[in-house]
Order: sequence, then structure tokens, then C-alpha cells
Amino acid sequence: MSLMRCKPPRRRDILALTLLGCSGPGRAGGDSEEDVGTSSAALSLAPGPQNATPRGLRMQGEFVIHNPTNFKVGYSVRWGDGPWNPHTIEPRYLRRHWHVLDANGRAPRPQLQFDRVANDQRVTNKTYDMKFGRVGHSPATGPVNQAVNYEFVANGNLIDVVRR
Repeated sequence: MSLMRCKPPRRRDILALTLLGCSGPGRAGGDSEEDVGTSSAALSLAPGPQNATPRGLRMQGEFVIHNPTNFKVGYSVRWGDGPWNPHTIEPRYLRRHWHVLDANGRAPRPQLQFDRVANDQRVTNKTYDMKFGRVGHSPATGPVNQAVNYEFVANGNLIDVVRR
């Protein structure tokens, strides 16, 4: 079985990701369902109470983590004062993190935390406040894909996150 690698979606491609076979944790465009977190499937048009709002009104705040390094990176994300949700990202993959926006276009502040020193048998956490962009569909402009992109960078055994 070969793994399909996908480029980050362009505006009109957001809903097509699952149709293209780009799914599974850690893969580009991949999904991992949780209450608030790592799925572009929030934009799906499947029937149900969660999609009772017309498509034109669905927006989410989203940031994307890329891992261009040659090693797996573990990290945690939380939105506002919510719980920390652990994640792992494989080398050369990306992972999306999102939260549904309220009627005023706001979401709780996301934070990212990770062990900044690799292979030292200790945990030296570093925490960042993350910025997010809007993703979804606006009645005025149509599809919107303004997610903020970050990437892990490594210098020896030191790890950091920078905005792309």
C-alpha cells in the first residue's frame, strides 16, 4: 500500500481532501477527530445537527503545523483554558488544528507546547501562543483559506517552531 502525499489545499480544494484519499492522522490533509482540533472535516456538508447552520455561515479558526524535519515530533495543543491534547507529527507531514469561530469571528487563543530539547532524557517544555486564520465559506467572498502556517525547526537537538 502506498501513502498518498497531498499538497496543502487551495481555497476550493478544502472540501475535496477526503475525496482525494488524503486522510489519516499526520498525513497532509489528514484528520484525527476530537472535540476541537485536527480535522478539516468540520466543513463537510453531511446532514446532522452540527451542520444545521447554512454552509455560508460556517467558519473556523485554523493553524497548520508542518514537520519538515527527519524525526517524529510530539507536542500538545489547547484552545483557551481547555485541556492539552497530545499529538505526534511524522517527518515531512502537516497537521491542521482548528476551532469553530463564534458569531463575532472569535475563538479561544490556541497554545502549542513541546519538549524543546530532544534526546536528553528530560522534559524541557516550551509553550507558544499561536495565531490562527479563518477557514471556511463566507457568503460575501466564497471559500476562505487563510490558515496560519508554522513549522518545527531543529538545530542539533534543539527544537523550535517558526511561522512559515
